[in-house]
Amino acid sequence: MNAVIRTLLRPGMAAMRQISLGSSLLAVLVLLFLPLVILAFRTLAQIDADQVVARDERAGAVVVQRLYDVVLAAQVHRGQTNLLLQGDGSVATKLQDTRQKLREAVGLLNAELKPHPDWVDGDEWPALQTELDRMAAGTVPVDRKEAFQWHTRQIAALSHAMNWAAEKSGLLLDPFADTYFLMDLAVEQMLPWTESLGQVRGQGAGLLAKNQWDPADVGTVLARASQIDVTVQRVREKVAALKRAGETAPAGYDEALGATRQFVERIGHDFSNPEASKDPAGFFAAGSQAIGAVTRFQAATSARLVELLSQR
Repeated sequence: MNAVIRTLLRPGMAAMRQISLGSSLLAVLVLLFLPLVILAFRTLAQIDADQVVARDERAGAVVVQRLYDVVLAAQVHRGQTNLLLQGDGSVATKLQDTRQKLREAVGLLNAELKPHPDWVDGDEWPALQTELDRMAAGTVPVDRKEAFQWHTRQIAALSHAMNWAAEKSGLLLDPFADTYFLMDLAVEQMLPWTESLGQVRGQGAGLLAKNQWDPADVGTVLARASQIDVTVQRVREKVAALKRAGETAPAGYDEALGATRQFVERIGHDFSNPEASKDPAGFFAAGSQAIGAVTRFQAATSARLVELLSQR
């Protein structure tokens, strides 16, 4: 057996005798360190790839925030338009201010989207841009119900755009529990929350401005108020999951819950009690206060998400 091994190794041993000791040591060093060099390069490449992913997710979080700002302006515009078409001319000046805020929000959004044109749906985004331009110009349907539905369709399209941007930027697929649940709150939960509040704010204020109520419309408002509770419960569950992941609730969470609860109580009071005094402006302001509290919570959530992504 040993003779066979010596026979097999003889050519190699003969070749090694022809190589100097320094060359032999160099060959050994190369064989030892080459795998380490390859491993180091692969590790650096992975770190670079992770940084690219984190950078895209940070940019995606900013785009989502800009889209959310456009949604907020559209929601206010819907409610104020509903009041105007209901005969409340006092909102005309406020409506002009809202249109200016909408134009500014769209401008900031487009600036963030410029380096990332694929972060919007190329089939739907141009049409949505056109509709947002119509809204900012005040070229909206003159029928009250049609105008409300038209605004709601644009907000739904903005919600789709928000999810599209989150997906394309990689934000929607974040692999870490803390940032994932922050993303879920910022992208998936906040808009349904403010939209449920915004719909009741706009429709409810419009009804309060009327002398007579359609029972079907009142039923719709009360049903949407119940939907607010469902939406808030989902947010509570997501915040509980975020806490289990080691994060505290972002600033403004309790305030958002409290303001929402107060508005829901006001809805029940104003529309379940025929003898209640009708104050459409006060009702709209109460809804705006609740939406403002949710918006501050959303801003803190988005800021914490960007902060954690920046630490990667």
